This record gives sequence, structure tokens and C-alpha cells, in this order.
Amino acid sequence: MAIVGFARRKKSDEEFRRDLEEATRKFSRQAVRDEIWKTLRNRSFNHQSEFGDESGYKRLAKRLDEIDKDHGTRGNRLFYFAAAPDQFEPILKHLKAAGLNDTCKGSWSA
Repeated sequence: MAIVGFARRKKSDEEFRRDLEEATRKFSRQAVRDEIWKTLRNRSFNHQSEFGDESGYKRLAKRLDEIDKDHGTRGNRLFYFAAAPDQFEPILKHLKAAGLNDTCKGSWSA
């Protein structure tokens, strides 16, 4: 498993990981187990783009392919965007244009 944040704000993977850890430790209903966090931390990444920027989704597709290769995630992808309803259409359009709605044999995408 890997987590890739998609945001307008420019943030390094390291900054994203730090913020994710801080929020996880602050809001988790269970104690955060450091050995599990260490693995998850190293599989968390940030991708900077605008929802309406088609080229950002193409860069995302390349990055996800690299993550698949490096971390064995096999093309399995779940997309969750915290976005206003008026952004749903352009997001879905750009996911499709970048081929991110397609799946490889034996993988899933939702």
C-alpha cells in the first residue's frame, strides 16, 4: 500500500509525511504503533497539481507507475479527492485522460 496526497500546495514528500504523522498522532482513536508508522511513512508521497490541470494527472500516472515498481502495489489504486462537487467532473475527466481509470490485468482501480 502507498498513500499519495494530491494538493495544490507545493509540499515535499518529507513535509507531507511530517504533516501526515502529526495529524495521525493527534486524531487517531488508537495509539500509533511506531513500527507500523515507519513502514507507512516510507510509502507516503505528495503530488502537487491543480484539479483542473490535465498535465498534473499525467505526471501523477507516471509517479504511480514508479511507486508500483518500487513498492509492489501492482496498479491497485483507490482515488479519494476531498473536493467541492463542482470539481468532480474535471477531476474524473482528467483521471480518464491520463488513463488512471484503466486497470492492468489482476489489478483494480476505484
